[in-house]
Amino acid sequence: MTPGTQEKIGILPSLELLPFFDEEFMKAVGVSYTAYASYGSIARDMLVGNLAGGVLPWEIFASEVLALPGQRNQWTIAFFTKPSPAELVLKTPIHKNIHAESGSGSKRIPAKLLIGIESRSSLTRHHFLRWLDTLNLNPKPEIVFKFLPMDQRLQGLPADALDGFIARSPWGLVAEERNLGTLEQDFSKSTLNQLLVTVCHKNLVTTQALSQPTTLVKLSTAREKLTVRSHLESAASRMDASGRPRIPFVFLAKAAKEHDIANSGNDIVANVSRITAELQNLQTLSLLPPQIAATEQTAKLLAPG
Repeated sequence: MTPGTQEKIGILPSLELLPFFDEEFMKAVGVSYTAYASYGSIARDMLVGNLAGGVLPWEIFASEVLALPGQRNQWTIAFFTKPSPAELVLKTPIHKNIHAESGSGSKRIPAKLLIGIESRSSLTRHHFLRWLDTLNLNPKPEIVFKFLPMDQRLQGLPADALDGFIARSPWGLVAEERNLGTLEQDFSKSTLNQLLVTVCHKNLVTTQALSQPTTLVKLSTAREKLTVRSHLESAASRMDASGRPRIPFVFLAKAAKEHDIANSGNDIVANVSRITAELQNLQTLSLLPPQIAATEQTAKLLAPG
């Protein structure tokens, strides 16, 4: 680790990160969060020592950090978080045509759809393909996934470089409110929901603080406080100050209310049995790199000491 970076944790701003920016929670764990536009950038800065850790999707951490040589015993998982719903935004004409009544002659779907997602390693790709299967389109369009940072996913719609994108709430809402496309309301109902993992280098003060049994109690308290507008504004302001990309407060407030952020039961202890189960889940979905064994032995390397 380079001097002065041990307390920095990389994040991609989204709804579920708001409780992490509660003032009392941040003081209790001694963490400074830094915004990034992509999980890949977070992973790279974790690997080179510019970050003490990150908050990123479990399957992306497994593929882009844990699977690399020499990394198996370098990291501790502090806890898992169930993230806010994934939002799919499609260009409005495509959205309308997909939902046109059968036999109306209006289902003019492009032969190829370009969809922006966060990473090649992401569960989001499976999520989208399962959703597409429910539409029973005939013929089914070819899907080309583009792996883009958050800001480029937003830019891709008006530039005709994308037909749609997927991102965590409220980024889809942001796009819809800016008239870039239309939110697909049924997309978030998929059972293929990601887990986010808060992970840090072993043997750091930051890691020890985040791994304490009381941390999730503090985080739950922080989440409950978000029902009070002043606390919501305060947390949003701190997240805004963490860097780009930034989410306007109005969208965070709307999403927090819609998804009942205070009562979502989002945080999960990262003990050996849970980590083993989540490794096995990735293996079942063919998302666990072959270099990683879905065993209790691997889980023990990752569990808080």
